Amino acid sequence: MQTFETKQQLQQFLKEQNISYQTIVEGEELYWVYTKKGTLKFHKPISKETALAKIQVVTPATPFESLLEFINNPIKNKAYYAIKHFLKTQKKVLLLTGSAGAGKTTVSLYGLYHFIRKGIVSNPLYFSVITDIRREDLHLKVIEADGFVIDDLNISVGDYDLKIARKIILYALENDYPLFITSNNTVDQLTTKIFEQHIRSRLEGKGLIMPIKDKDYRVLKALGGDKNA
Repeated sequence: MQTFETKQQLQQFLKEQNISYQTIVEGEELYWVYTKKGTLKFHKPISKETALAKIQVVTPATPFESLLEFINNPIKNKAYYAIKHFLKTQKKVLLLTGSAGAGKTTVSLYGLYHFIRKGIVSNPLYFSVITDIRREDLHLKVIEADGFVIDDLNISVGDYDLKIARKIILYALENDYPLFITSNNTVDQLTTKIFEQHIRSRLEGKGLIMPIKDKDYRVLKALGGDKNA
């Protein structure tokens, strides 16, 4: 179901699609368009506050604070332009590789935030392969989730942990859920150790793989320079 910020945007869409209607009723979450052939429904965006609350529940404090900074005062670095380009493509899967501290996690959370506001994701899940992959409740949370940020998918973690991460990636791909993956490794390194060629092909088919080579903004922020890591 499509989402429209304003009633005027919806009216313009209906005009462009040559859809004649009698009236539009605006509810809290939906627009109801009454036509001679029946009733059409269109989403209104989920509020900023509701979307952020959903992410805050599943995200550690530091990356969540970086997301807030990105929303309110973004640094227009390479990660910024990567996520803006991705969101214009209408794709649902993004793998960001490359430099540590370049903003990969922050913009991945922003992508998830975008899908929540669009009404596409209701139950987001963030987890770090390094720190969270063996959480006892992770399996249940994965089953309940419909949008993912898989952070720190690096070849340095153990084979068992990578096997779990691989299964969750395939689960998200098979169900066509929004999926964001971050890694400090190259795509070729990930393909050799984790993905195997068929998983890489599915990632490329459903989304984008984008290397990010940039400054370490975490270090700059600690020194009082640029924000957003």
